[in-house]
Amino acid sequence: MVDAYPFIEERLKEIEEMAKGWPQKLKHELHEEHELELTRQHSFICDGCKESGEVWSFYCRECDFDLLPKCALDKDKETKADAKEEGNTKEGWVCDR
Repeated sequence: MVDAYPFIEERLKEIEEMAKGWPQKLKHELHEEHELELTRQHSFICDGCKESGEVWSFYCRECDFDLLPKCALDKDKETKADAKEEGNTKEGWVCDR
């Protein structure tokens, strides 16, 4: 039998390595209602900066709320300022579930 996707195991290791050191769960000021859980996603739109993302998300299943790791972990300091400029403040997000 031919191995149809020989890169999969290597890619999975890369994906796991990417998230090394990140918390499994966290609280964030843009979504104070629930904890966000580190989750693999195929694709999503970040509810913080509105950029598209894939692979890793900090996600609230109950509210369908996603943050890119850079937004959730404050690695990109401009993200919060940009979100506030665009009206995406914590006051703007309401969990209705």
